[in-house]
Amino acid sequence: MELISGRVNIKGRLALVSQQSWIFNATLRENILFHHPYDPERYAKIIKACALEPDIKLLPMGDLTDIGDKGVNLSGGQKLRVSLARACYADADVYLLDDPLAAVDTHVASHLLKHVLGRGGLLSGRTRIMATHNPSAIAASDRVAVLDSGRLVEYGNYASLIRRPASHLNAFLRSEELRQRLSEREAASESAAAVGVETSVVSSFRKRRTSTESHAGSYAPASDLAELTLMETEALDPEVTDDAEPLSSAQSRSSPIKEAQESDRKTSRLYKSATIAKGEKTDGGPKGNLETSATGRVKLVVFWMYIRNMGLGLFVGGVLFLFFTQIAWLGNNIWLADWSNDASKFINNTGASSNQTTVEPMKSVGLRLGVYAVIGMCQVAFNVLACMMLAVGSVRAVKVLHHQLLSCILHVPTSFFDSVPQGRIMNRFSNEISTVDNQLMISMRSMLTTLFSCLITFALCALPSAYILILLACLLGFYATMQNLFVTTSRQLKRLDSVSKSPIFSHFAETLLGVDTIRAYGLCDLFVNSSDTRVDANNRALFGTLIANRWLSMVLETVGNLLTFSVSVAFVATRDTLAAGFAGLVISYTLNIIQGLSWFVRMSTEFETNVVSVERIREYSKLTIEAPWEVPAKQPPAQWPQGEIEFVNYSTRYRDDLDPVLRSISFTIKPGEKIGIVGRTGSGKSSLVLALFRIIEANEGEIRLDGQNIAEIGLHDLRGRITLIPQASRHFLCSSFCLSAPDCMLHLSKLFLSPFPLDPVLFSGTLRFNLDPFNTHTDKTVWEALTLANLRSFVEETSSDGLEMTIAEGGNNLSVGQRQLVCLARALLRRSRVLVLDEATAAVDPQTDQLIQHTVRKEFASSTVLTIAHRLDTIIDYDRIMVLDAGRLIEMGPPKELAGRSGSLFRGMLLEANLLNTVLGSSQI
Repeated sequence: MELISGRVNIKGRLALVSQQSWIFNATLRENILFHHPYDPERYAKIIKACALEPDIKLLPMGDLTDIGDKGVNLSGGQKLRVSLARACYADADVYLLDDPLAAVDTHVASHLLKHVLGRGGLLSGRTRIMATHNPSAIAASDRVAVLDSGRLVEYGNYASLIRRPASHLNAFLRSEELRQRLSEREAASESAAAVGVETSVVSSFRKRRTSTESHAGSYAPASDLAELTLMETEALDPEVTDDAEPLSSAQSRSSPIKEAQESDRKTSRLYKSATIAKGEKTDGGPKGNLETSATGRVKLVVFWMYIRNMGLGLFVGGVLFLFFTQIAWLGNNIWLADWSNDASKFINNTGASSNQTTVEPMKSVGLRLGVYAVIGMCQVAFNVLACMMLAVGSVRAVKVLHHQLLSCILHVPTSFFDSVPQGRIMNRFSNEISTVDNQLMISMRSMLTTLFSCLITFALCALPSAYILILLACLLGFYATMQNLFVTTSRQLKRLDSVSKSPIFSHFAETLLGVDTIRAYGLCDLFVNSSDTRVDANNRALFGTLIANRWLSMVLETVGNLLTFSVSVAFVATRDTLAAGFAGLVISYTLNIIQGLSWFVRMSTEFETNVVSVERIREYSKLTIEAPWEVPAKQPPAQWPQGEIEFVNYSTRYRDDLDPVLRSISFTIKPGEKIGIVGRTGSGKSSLVLALFRIIEANEGEIRLDGQNIAEIGLHDLRGRITLIPQASRHFLCSSFCLSAPDCMLHLSKLFLSPFPLDPVLFSGTLRFNLDPFNTHTDKTVWEALTLANLRSFVEETSSDGLEMTIAEGGNNLSVGQRQLVCLARALLRRSRVLVLDEATAAVDPQTDQLIQHTVRKEFASSTVLTIAHRLDTIIDYDRIMVLDAGRLIEMGPPKELAGRSGSLFRGMLLEANLLNTVLGSSQI
């Protein structure tokens, strides 16, 4: 951000918990300590307060378990708790908390409010500035600042603000209640009333509110609402309540927070990854997922892969023209040597005064010059043709290699990205592609040119005496030994250099993502030093390469000088039988052999070491990919699907060696039905969506869309017909992949849908491009979508460019909530008959949430809608509710039916969210 005016004074140290928690690739303990000294007692206290203790106990390496690149193996709630624990451990004076409760369930939020954020929590006595729209968090605050359009409209003591009828805080709290009441009215028309039991806290409040409403209108005063939120915080805390309605005999003996943690541990990717590591601690410890490098000679298939991608005709033609270039160069030198012999013959045979000598040499000079010029032009032409053919082949090869690499990366299963750091992928696309593009062909052309030159030189050196061939054979054997020794070392050093570059890329990308957190904690210098350490590790491989080069240079020059001396002695011994010009030519070639052989050894070595980049690209081009994008024999009709979804005894797991995450699930959803999907953290909600998009494949059973088994159709046909609005958005720089326009658009379409369907891409570019990359909609239609998504006013006020508004790299000019609205606008343009919302309103305020819900209900009235929700009030008016627990479908039915069923899990969730009476009593509103 850029300071326009004013100033901000902060006394003391800062700690930050951002809205999108930043987790770096290290162990769980290192993420919490964040480079602070380890204090076991304080560390254990913080772990317990942040509800991380049970999770750590079940991990095979405890808090020393590596949690992956960007915390990819953690759920959103786990990331939040780790980030909060990091802030607590920093022991700062001022804490900046950006909506820290949005990513967690109600019971987890209550736990964190009591033990960490509230007046009696770990951070009590410290300054806490929290951006939130959670009524319970607002009620627990000492002072409240209300912002509107970037301006401070209200600030003061919480109790005094809620006593003002016209205060902005009251308006906010009333809008929150209004949103719930609107949901109640919509639900009332769809199902019959049911009878239920409320908790004593809720009952007492309802009685007071009814009495108040009879005198003061239809809405409860904000003070009463605030009092309710305060009572909720205390009554719902798992450690202080004993009178919550039991869900079962087993559940009555465990708190909701423990149930959530148990479910979270069973189904989170961190637990799955850690389970595999049991018994393998000695193989790598917490950093077992280290990048390995190949050993030994580069396989011939790698060389053939590069030559084949160049084009066999271009390669053979380029090599032949290089050979012809050296032949022409030899012919030029032989012609010049013969010309010098003509002059000596003329002086010896005729004398200086003959008339004929003044005419014949002039004619001879013209002939000599003509032939010399023709041979020279042929040499230039051959060289130009060779360079052009090899250059064209090189460009073609790198394009094909890049396309193969990109295509494979776009088609690999998402489990690949769970285990491979981003830096390794970036290393392939940047360093390895750059090596193939800029260095490989140069080294190959130099190697071939030097090879042909050396062969011709050896032939000339062998003409005076056949004995020289014996000497040359010995010398070539020695050079071959040196070359083999050097290439073995150099090749492996190149591999080490490539491998050690990946941590640099990973650390750099990681630092960019967490730069706000790093600055807030004052650790910029430490991360700079950490980057320097990785660069130093990479330079060690480079330093070894330089030392090996100097050693090789010394050895080869020594041997080359001995060769020159030997040839000179041989010429002196046979001086009576050799012409002076020819002897001079051979001597000059012999002098050049020092550089020629040294250069050939270096270039051949550099060529093989550069081919290592092809080897590493090939490694990622041969990864196991997903199912085919299209299956022509199973092409679905144009109007498919209509929205009928059927799971038939469906079970799945993330990998074959892991436990199932969904177990024997069966249900049917009719076209146009609205289904709410709920469950504790880690119960399998997101896995259900992954299965629908075929990100994970079935172990047993099948999924049918309109009666069509989705396993039989192409992935592009499936993912292109259903739409997801996710919880968070990923931004991507379009210029990173340099493809032709058709290929680029093809891959863009795949990126929007796969392999990250739960984390769609917002490209760095224009807003219109992000909404409609194929320009299939008119500007009017796009503006209508923005209006429905409640983004039009923001676009018009922010930029005069309208739809050409720039989306900055990383989405810096959009909030998290606005990114979700962009996804909503995109979904409105696509008008899919199946829409999935994965916590799509978690990062927006209640008013925007209400607008989104209203838009979805209206614009997708005829579509099948599946909504994963932590805010139960957003789905209580849905047709049916699906409750998952530990990967199983526990119950499914209309909200009121489940709410009125004794022992229902959904009923228990409604109790925790203080919504049970809302659902059961909605028919009377």
